[in-house]
Amino acid sequence: MYKYIHTLSICIVLQIIVGVSSIAQINQTTAEIAKATSGDDAKLLYRHEKTTGIIFHSNGWGINHRRGKHLTGTKKRQFEFEYVSMRNPKETKTGIVGSGKPKSIVFGKINSVGILRSGIGFQKVIYGKENKNSVEVRYSIYGGASLSFLKPVYLEISYPNASSNTDNEIILLEKYDPAKHTNSNIVGKAPWSRGFSEVNIHPGIYGKFGLSFEFGSYDDVLRIVETGVVVDYYPKPVEIMAFNPTPPYFFSLYINVLMGRKWF
Repeated sequence: MYKYIHTLSICIVLQIIVGVSSIAQINQTTAEIAKATSGDDAKLLYRHEKTTGIIFHSNGWGINHRRGKHLTGTKKRQFEFEYVSMRNPKETKTGIVGSGKPKSIVFGKINSVGILRSGIGFQKVIYGKENKNSVEVRYSIYGGASLSFLKPVYLEISYPNASSNTDNEIILLEKYDPAKHTNSNIVGKAPWSRGFSEVNIHPGIYGKFGLSFEFGSYDDVLRIVETGVVVDYYPKPVEIMAFNPTPPYFFSLYINVLMGRKWF
C-alpha cells in the first residue's frame, strides 16, 4: 500500500512539473507573438501571393501573371504565364504614299510574332526589408515552355484596272511577298486581323534570370520592379524578316512592373 501511494505521489509531482513547464512555454510563445505583431515594424509571413504586370523588353512588350508560395522565410516558388510581342531588331518602318494618305510598313517583314510562356521559377531574398520604408531585393530563376505564334503579314496591293480606260486601280489584300511586292504597288497594310486563320505555332523552351525590387508601405500589398534577361529557344527557326538568317533563339533584356497582394 505504501509503495502504491509513493508511486502515485511521484506521478502527480511529475504531472505538475510538466504542466507548469507547458504553461510557461505557452506564455513565452504568446509573448513573442505579441511582441512580433505589435508596433510599427511588425512583420508577418504571408504564405501566398499573386501579381499581374506589364513587361517592356528590348524586342517588344507584353503582360504577365504570377502565382507564388513561400517555401521558407526567404525562398518562394512561383508559376508564371506571360504573352509578349516579338520583333526583329532590323525592323524599320518606311513611309509610303497610297490613296493620298501617308502610311508606313516594315519592308521585308513576313510574319508578326507573339510568344506565350508558361513556366515555374524560384525566388531567393538577397536583402530583406528592415522596415516599411526599405526595399527588398531578390534574385529569380524561371524556365518552362515557350510557344511562338506566327501570323503572316498581309498588305494592300494595287493593280491596274484592265477593264477600265481610266486610271482607276484595283486594291487587293495579299500575303506579303518581297519578291513581287515593292514600293510601286504597295498601298498600305491590310487589317490587323487578316491572316489569323493561317497562324503557325512553333514550340520551344525559355529561361529567365532577374533581379526584383519590392517596395511599399503595406505588408500585404505588392509593388515590384524586376529587370533581367530572358532567352527563348526553338528547334525550328521563327522567321520574322525575309532574306534574313534567323537564329533558333531570341535574347531579350526586360523590365517588368508588377502589382498584387499577399495572403495567408
